[in-house]
Amino acid sequence: MNNKTKAAIWEQAPMLRPLLYMVLGIVGADIWSNTFVAKSTIIFCMVGAFAALAISQIVERYQPSAKWLTQILIAANLIILGFGMAHLQQMQRPLLPSETDNSQASIAVITSPAAAKKKSTKYEVAIYKKNNSQYTFYTKGFLYLSASSPLGYFAKGDTLLVPQKWRYISNAGNPYEMDYQKFCARKNIFVMQFAQLSQVALLGSFNKKQTSFIENTHQYCWRSINTYIQDSTTNALLKAMLLGDEQDIDPNTRDAYADTGIIHIVSISGAHVAILFIAIGFLFRKTTTPIMQAFKIVLSMLLIWFYVLLAGAATPALRAAIMFSILLVGQAFDQQNNSYNQLFTAGFILLLLNPLWLFTVGYQLSFVAVLSINIFYKPLLALYRPRYLLDKFLYQAAAVSIAAELLVAPIVAYYFHSFPPLFIIANIIASLAMTVVLTLGLGMLIVSAISPIAQLLAVIITLVSRIFHQQIAVLQQWNAPMFKNIFVPGTMVFAILFCAIAFYLFWQHKNKQALWLSLTALVLVALLHAQQSWRIRHQDRIVVFNENGAATIERYIGSKCISIASGNNKSYAAKQARIGFGSLSFETDTAQKVHFIGHQKLLLIDSTQIIPQHFPVDVLIVTTPLKWVKPEFVIAAYAPKQIVLSNSIKQYQYGIWQKACLAQKIALHYCKTDGAYTLQ
Repeated sequence: MNNKTKAAIWEQAPMLRPLLYMVLGIVGADIWSNTFVAKSTIIFCMVGAFAALAISQIVERYQPSAKWLTQILIAANLIILGFGMAHLQQMQRPLLPSETDNSQASIAVITSPAAAKKKSTKYEVAIYKKNNSQYTFYTKGFLYLSASSPLGYFAKGDTLLVPQKWRYISNAGNPYEMDYQKFCARKNIFVMQFAQLSQVALLGSFNKKQTSFIENTHQYCWRSINTYIQDSTTNALLKAMLLGDEQDIDPNTRDAYADTGIIHIVSISGAHVAILFIAIGFLFRKTTTPIMQAFKIVLSMLLIWFYVLLAGAATPALRAAIMFSILLVGQAFDQQNNSYNQLFTAGFILLLLNPLWLFTVGYQLSFVAVLSINIFYKPLLALYRPRYLLDKFLYQAAAVSIAAELLVAPIVAYYFHSFPPLFIIANIIASLAMTVVLTLGLGMLIVSAISPIAQLLAVIITLVSRIFHQQIAVLQQWNAPMFKNIFVPGTMVFAILFCAIAFYLFWQHKNKQALWLSLTALVLVALLHAQQSWRIRHQDRIVVFNENGAATIERYIGSKCISIASGNNKSYAAKQARIGFGSLSFETDTAQKVHFIGHQKLLLIDSTQIIPQHFPVDVLIVTTPLKWVKPEFVIAAYAPKQIVLSNSIKQYQYGIWQKACLAQKIALHYCKTDGAYTLQ
């Protein structure tokens, strides 16, 4: 079939259009998430749009030329559906419980297992308020208990009496930070509080006899792994891959996974389900009869969903299982086996189940990885014809890894700011190890009651794991620093993806229009990179970060970062800013207190500073509390136009400075409440 008569992509994969319209509606709901739309209004719009579509169908019977109206109304229905479902699922930010309830305490029910933080233990809770004599659900939030509380002190399902000191989740306002407030709001989590263990009372423990089959299965597998796997690294890896429990993974091991591009192995996703699917396909590779093909599909679905139960039915595992179940059903009933249409159908159904999954990294990476493999795997495979079995296996593994990475790499660079150049080798090793560990691990859990067999499988799993980690450690040492801390803006990600897909259409279908689109996208990428390089080369700014503890202040001159006040050497906020500002070198210069940014003079003072009689500055940054000096005296000595207080200044001290600045009509910026301060 020549290119002129070949069907368009939306005709070959008809579910592409509905998926795109659905995505537009969900994105629109997210953009206008702060705008309240009544439930009745949304339902009225849905019913009205559907009625208009039904009328257009009748009109089209008598007037075929009105087909364009039907197409528009179908698109409108899907956009409204996406908008309505996403908007209805997103709760509006409620008033603080303390603003609607005069009581001194509130009821909180723990809804997820505890998570260990550096200085606290984090619980996700559902908050209830008293309405007459009954308690009704109010909102969701995070409860942080001091580090003195053991990790397993409270369990999922426990009911607690906690102080009525909830506050809204907010962003710190640091440059290039993740929008944590939006991230939580998409999960309908709006409030948080920090409390001491002594301030919390246990009202009722969860009845463990009422635990679900899923939770009992999860706990049984957790105990079995502890019984048979004694090596700590292998134990942690198996729990992460099979059960979704990542808390036991050593930080150095996690860094090694990230540096070599295989961090996905510790988070249950489509890759794990795909390995199971491929392993089953390998076992039944010579089956051609319809009965055996049907048996393979049924067995695949049973094992995939059993695996999801082992993982505690976590959201990423559920997404992957639903997607592959749809693909399997598509293979069973679609004789043409249109993998693109099956993938778009899976994506559409997942968004119907939960529209907000669109914004999760797991959904995006799983969907794009499968799409990338569908697009590029066969063309890459056709470039080389191996003669030998081992050569063929290695090349196929490399082709899959490269095919997936072509579209996934820009997204990974956007979210995680890294691109491991040795990902091909690392992913081949990881694929082999994951296949063995996953399949033998599942086998060990299934036969865990038969101790000799389970012990034998555990020995093999441990041996494979140790060899795997030795190889990853070697690859980590070869990883070049230049591929870390990469900053890729969202517009560049879209341009790169568009360029890659358009080039594929030209490469495989000889579509000249696609070539011009690909070149246009490539030019856009070059222009965005040039604009970013120019911005970095000509920048000169000082940032006072909003971070707990002592003040963290850095100056960015071109691609050089200078720490002029280092309160936290391992500051996450400062690290994100260095990536965003394109810092290639780092140095410390805490001795220099006076800085000139453009035509403005900036001065840093702390508790050791000797206040002069008269030294005018434009901006005065107070890095530590001036306990024995009144703000009025400081203002008189420096005559600043603006004063910046780092968040090492206490709240009551801020009140004193605020009064003094109001009296002198001086602008005041307090990092703890106003976010990071930037002067450029």
